[in-house]
Amino acid sequence: MDNSGIIVLNKPRGMSSFLAVQLTKKALSAKKAGHMGTLDPLADGLLLVGINKGTKLFDKFLHCNKVYRTVFKFGEETDTLDSEGKIINKNNVVVNSEMIENVLPSFVGKSAQMPPKYSAKKINGQKACDLARKGQDFELSPKEIEIFDVKLLRQIDTNVFEFEIFCTSGFYVRSFARDLAKKLDTFAFALSITRTKCGDFSLEQAQTLEEIKEGNAKVYVIEEEDGIRFGPSGNSPSFFEAGYKTSVEAPKWLKSVGLNAYEYSFGRGYTMSIPTAEKIGQEAEKYGVRVSIHAPYYINFANPDEEMKTKSFGYVLKGLEYVKAMKGNHFVFHIGSQGKQTREEAITLATNRLKEFLETVDLSAYQDIYLCPETMGKYLQIGTYKEIIDICTISEKLIPTFDFGHINCTMKGELKKVGDYLKIFNYCIEKLGFERTKNCHIHFSKIEFGDKGEIRHLNYNDELYGPDFTPLAKAIKQLKLNPTIICESRDFMAEDALIMKNIYKNI
Repeated sequence: MDNSGIIVLNKPRGMSSFLAVQLTKKALSAKKAGHMGTLDPLADGLLLVGINKGTKLFDKFLHCNKVYRTVFKFGEETDTLDSEGKIINKNNVVVNSEMIENVLPSFVGKSAQMPPKYSAKKINGQKACDLARKGQDFELSPKEIEIFDVKLLRQIDTNVFEFEIFCTSGFYVRSFARDLAKKLDTFAFALSITRTKCGDFSLEQAQTLEEIKEGNAKVYVIEEEDGIRFGPSGNSPSFFEAGYKTSVEAPKWLKSVGLNAYEYSFGRGYTMSIPTAEKIGQEAEKYGVRVSIHAPYYINFANPDEEMKTKSFGYVLKGLEYVKAMKGNHFVFHIGSQGKQTREEAITLATNRLKEFLETVDLSAYQDIYLCPETMGKYLQIGTYKEIIDICTISEKLIPTFDFGHINCTMKGELKKVGDYLKIFNYCIEKLGFERTKNCHIHFSKIEFGDKGEIRHLNYNDELYGPDFTPLAKAIKQLKLNPTIICESRDFMAEDALIMKNIYKNI
């Protein structure tokens, strides 16, 4: 097989990650292969395997966030913290769901986790598990990890419970069993561990070794090794002129013209059925197109009316359902308008409302979806770049959407130089960190503006209004960012997205 990319493998229990990679490599007659995050032999589930040139994507996928399903047995501890080891501690404590639920929230957030002694951690060039098996004494250092969410799913038997954990790379499920039990004044070990998600990939996409050996391997092609993506908002007239009829066909067409991002706008309301959205998601996954959606324009977190707050919460939740159906990860929305309030009052209210939404609404079904508030082009709308970045500081679920056409409108056409863009990105890095800045969402088009700001979107060939894409492309390259760039030109969204892509590639 000449394809290069990612195999999403469902590794069986009892097999090492190394052996799983070697068997995959042999089945595909690949020249190179390597996994992107080891999975314990007694664990099963999702293992990402880079094939041929896909091995160059190691750094991109190694540090993806993960989701695990795991079963713990309380009252006993083994030396390996799993069912393979020998029991070294036990007691008669019987735990129940209420006891567990009371302590789980204390684990959410960042902490220093001590890896198990039976692990692949290196001590002076040797694996810790090898030293442990030889009975040698050694010390491991704790590592900073973060748990974004942890849920008790069910009780299976006395002292046997199933959990789901959403966490950063480098997290040890076995160590969590030990640490959770300690808070309950008892012991525990992991009976089973299944990895169900790694970044944007899920276990539902995974293939077994048998399926791969039978010649049915599906290789996910990652064309842009630096991660940047280009695509249109909606469908250009040329899409229909080419004989395509519905948005379900958009990913196929975009792939054929050299684009790999697509934003579906629900600006006037959610009129599409979920089954249709799921079909778009299936096609997007098939053709390697990343989908985002734009929320209805009437969301307004700054409106003092309680009924409007409730409606806005509902619009966001409904939108997240569509993003999930389309297998996307960015939900773009407007924060709201100032109205009769002062600017400070409106921003404070919007920020508090967004905090309330994030703290009170169950978003566990949308763990890998980011909410992306957008910079705005009219002065009475909340959305200068500093306002949006500052709002995003309240949660890591928030990533800014920089609409540079809008920003240029509020700057009265002064967004011209590389330094102008670097100033915005550097403020974002200062406030949100490099990782969220790197993966920001971008809207770009030339826009006519007047005294009140934005008037209308134009095509890239317009010579009167800006901004120019070249200095933005240079800033992105200089900072090594990986944004999704959505073109919002008037009627020529796909064509102008290709122009922008070529400008970027030729720098």
